[in-house]
Amino acid sequence: MITNAAQAAGFSGGLVVDYPNSTKAKKYFLCLVAGEPNTRVQLPKGMNEEGKEVGDTILFTSSKSTGRRRRRNGKGMRMPVKSRQWIQKKKESARLAGRKTKHNSKYTGRSRGPKF
Repeated sequence: MITNAAQAAGFSGGLVVDYPNSTKAKKYFLCLVAGEPNTRVQLPKGMNEEGKEVGDTILFTSSKSTGRRRRRNGKGMRMPVKSRQWIQKKKESARLAGRKTKHNSKYTGRSRGPKF
């Protein structure tokens, strides 16, 4: 998430991992390079258990996207939460699971009127 934000802001660089095989001592360092994207920039090397440097780095370069992500059509689209269809689908799954639910009526999923 942070690396994506850095890319969008125009930085290049990468993620350096110290002690990649350890669960307790593993550390992640975000190394950013400002200015024009340059492939000749050397990132620091991570350390391993013996204290020697290891080349476990994840590189990324700055590339501005031309536009927002496109939504998937059809199958990948999600129905809006708390819509009538979503409520009916949720009730049906609850019935299949054996829970008691109120029956569907013409008022299911409607918003309630304004209060005083």
